[in-house]
Amino acid sequence: PAMAATPLIPVQRKHTGRMRGPSDDLGHDEMATTSAALRVRGGTDTGSDSGSMAAQLLPAQPAAPPPRGHEQKGMGVLPATAICGNDITSSVFYVAGISTYYCGFWSPVCLLLASGAFLYIFRFIYTESVTALPVNGGTYTLLMNTTRKAVACWAVCFSLISYVATAVVSAKVAVEYIEELVPFVTPTWGTPVLLLTFAVLSIVGLKESATVATGIFVAHMVVMVILVIDTFVWVCADGFDTLAHNYRTRNDDIIIDGQEISMPEMPAALLWGFCSALLGITGFETSANFVEEQRKGVYAATVRNMWAIVSVLNPTLCLLALAALPLPTVMGYPLQAGLPQNSDLLIQVARHEWVATLISIDAFAVLSGAVLTSYVGVIGLLRRLALDRCLPSSLLATNERFNTNHVLIIAFFLVCTSLYFITHEDVLVLASVYTLAFLSVMTLFSAGTLLLKYNRGRLRRETRAPVLFCLLGIGGTLTGIVGNAILNESVLQYFLLYYLGTALVVFFTYNRARVVSIAIHVITQKYEYLDPDAIPGWPGRVVRYLLRLRRALYDQPMIYLLKERSIRTMARAAQYVLDNEHTENLIFVHVFAPTPPPPPAPALPPGPALAESRVDDHIPASDEQVNAPTTNMSPSHLHHGSYTVVVPDSSELSAGTSTVRDSCDSVMTSGDDCSIPLLPSPPPPAYHTTAPPQPAVLPHSNLVIYPGDTASAAVTALEQQHPYMTDMRADIATLRAIHPRLRINLVYASTPQPFGPALVAALGARLLVPPHCMLLSCPGEAFP
Repeated sequence: PAMAATPLIPVQRKHTGRMRGPSDDLGHDEMATTSAALRVRGGTDTGSDSGSMAAQLLPAQPAAPPPRGHEQKGMGVLPATAICGNDITSSVFYVAGISTYYCGFWSPVCLLLASGAFLYIFRFIYTESVTALPVNGGTYTLLMNTTRKAVACWAVCFSLISYVATAVVSAKVAVEYIEELVPFVTPTWGTPVLLLTFAVLSIVGLKESATVATGIFVAHMVVMVILVIDTFVWVCADGFDTLAHNYRTRNDDIIIDGQEISMPEMPAALLWGFCSALLGITGFETSANFVEEQRKGVYAATVRNMWAIVSVLNPTLCLLALAALPLPTVMGYPLQAGLPQNSDLLIQVARHEWVATLISIDAFAVLSGAVLTSYVGVIGLLRRLALDRCLPSSLLATNERFNTNHVLIIAFFLVCTSLYFITHEDVLVLASVYTLAFLSVMTLFSAGTLLLKYNRGRLRRETRAPVLFCLLGIGGTLTGIVGNAILNESVLQYFLLYYLGTALVVFFTYNRARVVSIAIHVITQKYEYLDPDAIPGWPGRVVRYLLRLRRALYDQPMIYLLKERSIRTMARAAQYVLDNEHTENLIFVHVFAPTPPPPPAPALPPGPALAESRVDDHIPASDEQVNAPTTNMSPSHLHHGSYTVVVPDSSELSAGTSTVRDSCDSVMTSGDDCSIPLLPSPPPPAYHTTAPPQPAVLPHSNLVIYPGDTASAAVTALEQQHPYMTDMRADIATLRAIHPRLRINLVYASTPQPFGPALVAALGARLLVPPHCMLLSCPGEAFP
């Protein structure tokens, strides 16, 4: 199994030669996996900031503007809004009924407070953090960049529970709506079947499509507009009599079918209604999970659109329900088996049969899409956690036919099904579990934004949320968590059961190296033998297996990419690996461009080409030799005008046997005499002046690897050209003395290509290290 570091944040210095002060702590927030890092475009840190990493990379060429007529790659506003809009607007099918059940007539006000005012605060909180850290992952990415990796692992468990609850609630409500059209489909068996259907579709490779999501979203909005118009026309014809009656009886106790309905007073109604209405903003974090696929500036527009839609849609539909139906009916009375009967409230609100049919179809499509979103989202998150060694690597198993992670999908399906049956199909409990998980995620996001302000205050972002907004966000979400726990006392046991179960798996997996060490200590302390091979019986076999397992965990190499010598950066990288990664193998890779060839000589009078010759024969003996024709030119010769110079083959470069010496105006093989002058040098080859299209993986002939901590002739020649490399090798020796636990090595990588994903892939292939085990710090928006 491979391990990964934190997601990248873009960093740029004002003065690349100046290191930050000693007050800066370890920059675990700067450590980044290249697989996500190389796609970052936005945000630079233009000054010092606490806890940031000082590492640098190869200087990148500024990105050229796209050709005229070519659009910028990535999702636009409409498809991005559609994907997350289907998630957040799916709650309109059940949030009005649940909120009215708890607060009665005041539910539209509570929905307006939750969707309009409270979500308005989080609009700025999310925009600041996500535009400062434009990397997929949401809360996990934010906490990985502002706290320790262990804290992010504990926090990500809330996201996992949120995905589980989203899938279960959406599947159950979808089946309840379709039951109106297909009566033989019941939620008891229909919900697990729907979950199983999407599990199978995910295994065979079905994924979200932006085009399909856009179509569903547009159709959903059209159906909602039709419902609003249909109901509003009927309410106007009714003269608003039903709404007036519901208002007059808002505080009256009612008895229906022998069940007494106690209407809450206004203060309590607003409190309980606000806590339950927070269910209507679930899914607001969806856009942060695919921000890398969006165009620049789209995320802020997406968040604004989500806020505007739910701020209008949720209160409006709830108000129309109170204007069209009696208050007890909207609240879900009479109860059946202790549960309110208002899950299909929007169908009851529709005044015409054909509108009700449209609502049933639309609800099933949108809510089914929310189930698919849960599968797609949780697969990506679980894969990320497994690669980060926070979950067992067995979850990454793929089937040969579809190349999908079937173990992940089956495990998620089983957890969702168990939650559905263990809660006895109670939609109120399921909704409360969903709300608790979602509010926990939003609480952590608000706290992470505060830490981001303190740790990375100079990161460029599109907006800055006031500190008061962050504090109000934390206070509001904590109020919602406590309120939902009071409204449904049994929900805490289900929530804690699944959270602690997930957290224990994450804890033991993330700390498995320590757990293995403890197990070895417990077993060996009963024996006097110092040699594990001398322990007899099954304890000896167990100890020897655990020792092999621990060595395999600690042998996984981590690579840190450096542009220039900086012992402070290297020390902080080593400390990060010790604190966050369970490995003892750290490799520093210094990536640099080879010495450029000298400029071309002044133009000479035209004449016949020089005869082919070796380096030793480049001094013309006579005029006749100068005027001799050129014959048998080989690919290893560079031809320019009437001059030919021999250069080493790519195989020699790959083997590290050639180098450029500053004292000679030529390309020499290591160990050759440098005293023979050459004719004026030709201009550089085409690949030095015209950048070719970037291949998927760089050819290894363009990448020369030198073991930096060995005294080979090639390394000695490099250190003569670049004296700082000698100091870098001395820094490695210093770090080995400071951190005896780590096996620290140094590697030089020379390539004429610009730094980018292709180079990272080539480095990983040459050094046998996966990209997510390679750490770096991005120089800014000019990153290729």
